[in-house]
Amino acid sequence: MKAKHSSFLLRFCYFSVNSFTLNNFPSKMLSFKSFLLRCTLLLFLTNVFFIKTVFSQQIINLELLKYYDYTELNDLASSLGLPSSIAPVEYELGYYKLTYTTTDQHGQPTFATGGLVIPANASCPLPIASYQHGTESRKASVPSNFSDEYQIGIIYGMGGMVVAMPDYLGMGDSPGLHPYMHAHTQATATADMLLAMQELEDSLYTSNEQLFLFGYSQGGHATMAAHRYIQDELQSTLNVTASAPMSGPYDVSGIQADLIASDDPYPTPSYLPYIILSYQSVYGNLYNDLSDIFIAPYDSMIPIWFDGTYSTGYINQQLPSVPKDIIKPSVIDDYETDSLNHPLRLALKDNDVTDWVPQSPVRMIYCEADDQVSYLNAIVALDKFTALGATEVEAVSAGASFNHGQCVQTALINAKLYFDNYIEREKAPLIEFDIVQNPDGNQNGIVELITNNDVNFTVEWSDGNQSAYRDDLGIGNYEVSLFFENGCIVNKTLTLPFSSTANTAKVKNIRISPNPAQNSIFINSGEVGFNVVTIHDLQGKIVKRETFSNTKDFHVNVSDLTKGLYLIHLQNTESVYTEKLIIID
Repeated sequence: MKAKHSSFLLRFCYFSVNSFTLNNFPSKMLSFKSFLLRCTLLLFLTNVFFIKTVFSQQIINLELLKYYDYTELNDLASSLGLPSSIAPVEYELGYYKLTYTTTDQHGQPTFATGGLVIPANASCPLPIASYQHGTESRKASVPSNFSDEYQIGIIYGMGGMVVAMPDYLGMGDSPGLHPYMHAHTQATATADMLLAMQELEDSLYTSNEQLFLFGYSQGGHATMAAHRYIQDELQSTLNVTASAPMSGPYDVSGIQADLIASDDPYPTPSYLPYIILSYQSVYGNLYNDLSDIFIAPYDSMIPIWFDGTYSTGYINQQLPSVPKDIIKPSVIDDYETDSLNHPLRLALKDNDVTDWVPQSPVRMIYCEADDQVSYLNAIVALDKFTALGATEVEAVSAGASFNHGQCVQTALINAKLYFDNYIEREKAPLIEFDIVQNPDGNQNGIVELITNNDVNFTVEWSDGNQSAYRDDLGIGNYEVSLFFENGCIVNKTLTLPFSSTANTAKVKNIRISPNPAQNSIFINSGEVGFNVVTIHDLQGKIVKRETFSNTKDFHVNVSDLTKGLYLIHLQNTESVYTEKLIIID
């Protein structure tokens, strides 16, 4: 999932110099001085005042909003009543606001924002998750502005995931009306954020190439739309590992559309005018004037209420509890009579997200007592997916008695446990230095790297040496990096209180036999007793390490070693001895 863009630095020169808080600029990125020098050079070379036209999937700005340490994260998990088995605090993290380019509902270039959670100081590649939030009409009530749902990203991030949380088009800093429940732009706003984030790989995080999608309510619909879009359009750059849409209106033209003509009260009547305004902005054929569809005074008040400054809670209080009571009766009659070609029916049908075959696992999570989004959306979607040939799709209940608000926490926990079945998360190996001082005082010693991981690795010291065993270091501080085959990178600092120059233990009458060896070796240490035996391959990897009682004679089984040349090290608290060991068939 790495598609680097060469224009990254140029765009940062123009869009970010004034908006980045430079004293919070990530340490792995360019220093302030280097940043300005490179910008100046690039501007000279391009000989332009503004950059080339900005296209999709590019970062415009990245701002660190807050850094969360272990104490804050533990306090958050405790306040939410989440046990460590569900919400382990494994990483501190940075919470960022990402501004990126995308396209609007008419395919024209625009920009969007989103919240971004990145675990700090991760040694190993991390999975990526994208959380799509629920219905909001107030532009500021979004993840990039610490809306209520931002904590979901924090919980997933502190457990070791990079978490994208798109605000959507028309939300956050994005201009215009939010195209609410418009499947395509919900999908592109999500996917374009994920694509833009690739510019940050190897500087702020490394991806393990896994991608998980999840979202609640409107976010469930957006999650399904994004999964479909990524599968159909972006297989060369993004691949969904699994998705968990929760309490989403997937069957927009069927189950969810029933509320339009219903005489029953509905807890969130703002959804209906919101979706009508949205689909008019997309399709342009629902009305010529608001008075064509809404009765007075709602025809004049609705544009004010949906200008991005009012919450859905406030708007709900201004509307009658029966949603259709704000619609002209003639419009309702036309809608009910024309079941196939009414413009609103066609718009709703165009935004169903049940007409495809997921190729990766999908778990739809619902609650039977949901009073806003009928759980039958998930049942209908499951039936359609199954009929089309999908084999890794399921629908599960998170609580039969929970309403829409009560369902949130259990659904999120269910999604977390579901993803845990698929996450391939590497743990950073533990690295220790075994430092042994030789018998002749404070002038000689041996440094050996020891890891608890069986994965192959390479070593790089700050002086260029690439061995896990050193007997040539003087007193001082040293940096060493271990690069593991699974993608983990561990950096350590070593302080040597004495020299480890090449004089090894001066002990006599030590015998290792047979050498060459095949199955086992016998070690006779003469007058010196050793309690640790370590065998390295020539790349410095420890292939065997055994501890004995401080003894002069013992056997070591080497039958599991492959044919080749090794170094065997014998040591105790005062002495160290090294010899070549040959293993034969």
